[in-house]
Amino acid sequence: MWSRLRYPILHWLLTIALGPVLFVFTPAILADENTLSGALEFLLIIMAYGFIFSLPTLVVYVFVYGWITTQGFSTWLTKALLVLVVLVCMAASMALVGGYIMPYLFAYYALAAITSGLLVRPR
Repeated sequence: MWSRLRYPILHWLLTIALGPVLFVFTPAILADENTLSGALEFLLIIMAYGFIFSLPTLVVYVFVYGWITTQGFSTWLTKALLVLVVLVCMAASMALVGGYIMPYLFAYYALAAITSGLLVRPR
């Protein structure tokens, strides 16, 4: 079972880990201030919320992945379609939650989803 779910799980985990890292550390580094002191705590909070709120996306992702793998698409098309699924589900989830910070979170999580989608290789 692990081999069938390896790609979706790794892509999901990398996105959850990389999105908050980009969100917290990029502005802190660019601001050239001593803002990294509370970044770790904030980072862990965002990761925890990202984990919880991304579970519905993971379920959709696994079902779409199962369907796509039976269609015989190329690796690049498979990755592109799956990243698109992630972005659409993520946008819907963040729109439901709302808040002024969501567009920024979406941008960093989208970058993380695209990057991790390119890094992980489907079987």
